Amino acid sequence: MKKVIIMAFLISIFPILPAWANEVKNFYSLITTPIELIGRAKNLYGTGFFFYEENRKIMFLVTNYHVLTGFPPEKKSDYVGDRIKIFIHLDEANPGNVQGKVIPLFTSKKNPIWLTNENFPMADIAVIPLPPDFLKIYKGKALTRPNFKKDFPVGPNSKVA
Repeated sequence: MKKVIIMAFLISIFPILPAWANEVKNFYSLITTPIELIGRAKNLYGTGFFFYEENRKIMFLVTNYHVLTGFPPEKKSDYVGDRIKIFIHLDEANPGNVQGKVIPLFTSKKNPIWLTNENFPMADIAVIPLPPDFLKIYKGKALTRPNFKKDFPVGPNSKVA
């Protein structure tokens, strides 16, 4: 009898689940981007996501160090690429409406534009502050501190043990 009640309950709520799942999936789909590392050798591919710092009104692209360099942080080598191509959403209602945007990875003085954590130099993470004009054309979503804390209760400096 308990199995029948449980099955009836699950069947009754099943139509609700796809809508909820689609809303979550769509939000996270709109904060992510494929990344193409363009350079001397064959192009390499990775992913990243957008993070918006509301207090400073800055959008960041968050990805892995190896996606931007072609090698892990512990292996120092010549950089594989000198620019990346990301894809930005132009219409939130139409996720397929995207535009490729090429971003140089180095300043005119050949310094990397990405930021890493000085306290953890072997961490395979890198952050690129995006130019202010990016916010004028980007119509996708981005993680912010409030939704990061809600969706990811464990974050930087969190005690886990």
